[in-house]
Amino acid sequence: MKKAHQYRQQQEGAGVFEISDTLKTFSKLGNSLEAISQYVDFELFRPS
Repeated sequence: MKKAHQYRQQQEGAGVFEISDTLKTFSKLGNSLEAISQYVDFELFRPS
C-alpha cells in the first residue's frame, strides 16, 4: 500500500525566520514563480 504524502501545514504563529527559510529552500529548488515573475507583473493581481 502506498503511503500518502504528508505536507507540513503552516502553524498559527509561525516565526518570521521559519517562513524566510522555507522561501529560501523553494528558491534553491527552482521556484518557477521566480522565473515567471521576470515576465509577469504580479502586483497587478494584488487587491487595492
